[in-house]
Amino acid sequence: MFKPRWHKIAISSLFLAFSGPAISLDARQWHEDLDYLAQNLATRHANPWDRVHQRVFIEDVTALKGRIHELSDAEITIELMRLAASFRDGHTKLVPTGDSGFRHWFPLRFHQFRDGIYLTSIPADATHLRGMRVVRINGHDAQQVMQQVTALFGADNRFGRKSFAFLVSNADLLKGLRIIGPETRLELQLVDDEGNVTEWSTTRLHENTGMDFRFWGEYFGPAETDSISAYGGEALNFLTTRDPGRPLHLRNRNAYNWEWLEQDNTVYFQLNAMSEQSSQSDQSLFETWHEALAKSRSTPGGADRFILDLRYNFGGDGSLSHRLVSEFIRGYPRALEQGRVFVITGGATFSAGVMLAEEMLNHVPALLVGEPMGAPYNMYGDAEAFFLPNSGYQVDISRRYWQLSLSDDFNPFVPVQIPAELSGAEYFSGKDPAVEQVLAAPVPYPTLDVILEAHGSEAATRAYREQKDKWGALDYWQPVGRMDLEHVADRLIEQGRLDEAITAYRMNTWIFPDDWDTWDDLGQVCVEAEQHDCVREGYERALQLNPSNWNAGEQKEALKDIGPE
Repeated sequence: MFKPRWHKIAISSLFLAFSGPAISLDARQWHEDLDYLAQNLATRHANPWDRVHQRVFIEDVTALKGRIHELSDAEITIELMRLAASFRDGHTKLVPTGDSGFRHWFPLRFHQFRDGIYLTSIPADATHLRGMRVVRINGHDAQQVMQQVTALFGADNRFGRKSFAFLVSNADLLKGLRIIGPETRLELQLVDDEGNVTEWSTTRLHENTGMDFRFWGEYFGPAETDSISAYGGEALNFLTTRDPGRPLHLRNRNAYNWEWLEQDNTVYFQLNAMSEQSSQSDQSLFETWHEALAKSRSTPGGADRFILDLRYNFGGDGSLSHRLVSEFIRGYPRALEQGRVFVITGGATFSAGVMLAEEMLNHVPALLVGEPMGAPYNMYGDAEAFFLPNSGYQVDISRRYWQLSLSDDFNPFVPVQIPAELSGAEYFSGKDPAVEQVLAAPVPYPTLDVILEAHGSEAATRAYREQKDKWGALDYWQPVGRMDLEHVADRLIEQGRLDEAITAYRMNTWIFPDDWDTWDDLGQVCVEAEQHDCVREGYERALQLNPSNWNAGEQKEALKDIGPE
């Protein structure tokens, strides 16, 4: 076993005098702010008690009232943030910004990858930190710190919560959580890919009253800090110049851009914000979209693939979605062919970005690649902002419920067909498993329903098992949609291929084992095929899962007719 080497580096140039938030309210003022926050959360939210129990919320408010006289201003602010975050809605949150807010930042940006926490923005004089994983923050386990900090912003799911890692750079917040002490020194323990450990510390602070930099990309540190991207150690303007030496997702992070991958006969379009006109582009979104679609028609039969990368799309104007998808269907010759269209998503895909993904998948047989989006299809949004009367803190509260899926779809995330969660090691080595998996696969991409119809039960079952071996441990993997298998089963029945239709319905029971109606479907097709063991398996399991289901009478009658085993 190798012996790790240790390095200690300290940066102690103090740019700002620091004494915590520039706010000093008395207990009466904090009580007024708390009452105002609680009242508005309870009365303005579209459905306040959907994800937090009213009794629990009232108890939390009452408990905080009894503790206000014991807490510092920073600690009270954190508790107010926690109250808003308890609604578990990514559009509902308290943002402690403004002149009296959490305005002191270390010149860093933290990011949560699959394999740990890394720095993606660093001071220009700390390039040795590039690609190193953060394991401890002021003596605390880095993952535990990350969990404490990211829990202070509302999130719809765990994937969206990861995008709040930027808050770990906030000195006021870290002090309020008692992660750093009164001397305001940030102490990091980092490890490189060979296990060598480095200790680095800083008291360098910058003052900035806003948090908008969280939307600019993981390589941006707090506004006005002297920072560079940890990827490549370059100034941030590298993101406006195309360099084929960088992975596609790091070549250009303007609101929209695209590239033609000639070797792969593929269009790659990155849409980072739902904005019709970017200040960084001479072309509008739709002019750029039309240009990419025209290229997709420039080869015989059309481009083999079209990749739409939404993994950094935090939202914007959701009304653009319908037009984008309509023009896509008209403009890409293979838009309606299976296995040709891929939509890359991630935890930062949010709000109007989710709406575009849903619109695309609702009209095009696209495949989701990457990791789940930061919100499900059924989500709260259209947040209204107001300000607390004394602290001036901004509070955003969702005023509308967007139902983009079935009314009984309570899944907190949208599963993906091709998982590809980026690791820090992959990020810093220039790899992009999402794009790489798409380009390495056969054309068109062989989905299970297509394999079943074209090559039969044995091939489809083998493909399913291979995918399950690779991704089965991930709770967000879903190899094929339930309706996709039902549709292919209907076609197989019409063709007289009952055994393969049974395989389609059986696959649905593998993928959705807790849904009684998948077992009911299996039982029904087995009745038609006169396969009694299969009928018994399907109907008995359906009745176990839901004894009073709407088809229970028919199930019981069929089981009675075929008798016991």
